[in-house]
Amino acid sequence: MSIGTNADLQGIFGQVNSLLGQLPSGTTGSSPSFNAQEFFKLGNILNGSSSQAAGGTGENNQTANIIQSTINTVMSLINKITTQEAKAAREEVSKNTKAADKLAKEQEESRTELSQNIDNIEAQIITEKDTVINSTGNLEEISKQLQEKQEQLNELVTQIEEQQKALSTAKTPEEKAAILGTIQGLSGQIGELVGNLGDLQEQVTTLSQAVENSLTNIETAKGNAVTIQEDGEMQITKLAQEGANLVTQNTSTQVKGVTNSTTGASLEVAAEASSATIFSAGAGAKLYRAANDQTTAGQTRTTGSITNLQTVLKGIGGLQDNLTLLNNFKTAIGSSLGEFDSAVGEWNTSVSPIITSIGSFEAVTTGNEELKTVVTSDLSSLGYSSEMDEEGNVEISKNKNEDKKEENQETLSTLQTSEFDVQGKLNPFEKVKI
Repeated sequence: MSIGTNADLQGIFGQVNSLLGQLPSGTTGSSPSFNAQEFFKLGNILNGSSSQAAGGTGENNQTANIIQSTINTVMSLINKITTQEAKAAREEVSKNTKAADKLAKEQEESRTELSQNIDNIEAQIITEKDTVINSTGNLEEISKQLQEKQEQLNELVTQIEEQQKALSTAKTPEEKAAILGTIQGLSGQIGELVGNLGDLQEQVTTLSQAVENSLTNIETAKGNAVTIQEDGEMQITKLAQEGANLVTQNTSTQVKGVTNSTTGASLEVAAEASSATIFSAGAGAKLYRAANDQTTAGQTRTTGSITNLQTVLKGIGGLQDNLTLLNNFKTAIGSSLGEFDSAVGEWNTSVSPIITSIGSFEAVTTGNEELKTVVTSDLSSLGYSSEMDEEGNVEISKNKNEDKKEENQETLSTLQTSEFDVQGKLNPFEKVKI
């Protein structure tokens, strides 16, 4: 293993430690799955110096002893040496590559899904907010129509009051009956005015239901937002742990690769010695094959593990994107929900006086029915009756076979219509403003 390769490995470990340290507390488990420093306790092996020997005669003798010891060991194991290590290394690196690619893919898919879920929630909140805002906007037209009805009612009430004054000064039954007929006609207009209120009331009911649905949907969205947050954090934890495990696996592969390379070098020395003096040519050839197998396995593992660690690093680093999305999500959701609440507040402010106004108009209906009753009663007491056509015109007619004396006596009495509280029962809007 070269010094450069070791520097790459140490650089990757540094980045892994830094990235995992940025993730939420607990994402690497209660105890980390790897410790970069532990993998450097191999000392000179990872420094690339274990197979090197230099110095004076003493060191040369030491090297010769090491070589001789290696040869002796190889002799005892010669029949056990295989040439399958390179294949095992390829399979191991391939397995780790698939796992590293899977981690990177899962991180990207997780980020995409998280982003889509966040967009959906934010879009839903905006939709519900717009529904409330539009509903409030529609109240403006309803409020305008109610104001117009109030003005019309005020005008009709004023006219009725004027007729009451005229009624109090009228002398003859005919005059009084005519005035009562006029009041009855004005009462009919009030009935028509209030009767047309049903459409506005239905509109308010429809808009109120839309706002109520939005409130329900927002509560659902809040629950979904919490779920997205929890699932997102859980996914980060899961993938971070997978990444930590893959760092461990690939570091182990790196260490195996260094061992393979060292073993390959020792076997090559033994093969050279075998071919020269000690062993038969066949044994030397077998040693050469084993040396090549170990060397190839070492290259495969060291090179593959570095590449895979870089892929794992990409997956772990990508989790920072997931975390950023979640953090931004909290802020964005809080802001969007605040805007929604403001829209609901404006709706409540706008709809409250409209509901009060509609309720007041319903009270006018009751008062108007009372007015109709007293007018009819007064007409009867004067010996008259009335009929109203489809256009609201009132026709007064004298009843037949009325006793003249009783009629004159009734004429002298106070009529109920004169005493009717028109403002109190037909105009409740003095204190109601919309």
